[in-house]
Amino acid sequence: AYLYNDCVVNRCSYVVEGKVGDGYLTSRGKFVRYGLDRRPFLAGDSTVASLLAAIHFSLETPFNPDFSYFDQSMSSKVFPHDFNGITDFDTGEEVDLRPPNAHV
Repeated sequence: AYLYNDCVVNRCSYVVEGKVGDGYLTSRGKFVRYGLDRRPFLAGDSTVASLLAAIHFSLETPFNPDFSYFDQSMSSKVFPHDFNGITDFDTGEEVDLRPPNAHV
């Protein structure tokens, strides 16, 4: 699902403590840009570009990743989406992928 101008939702599999699960990953739907002052800001919708890239990838057709992924910061830590993360399909619970004893 690609919700215009808000977020991208992708089906995903994950592994926690050796156990495989299925769920969905939610991330931001805007591009990160850097201004002349080198400070990041959100600009423009990235959901359509992400959808087109996913279609090309699943069909194994060539596409220009520089056009499709024109985000100046691919890190979700820069302006994370309010609902950024993985949710398990079966339980509806958020999945914590941090290793045991990891610091927050």
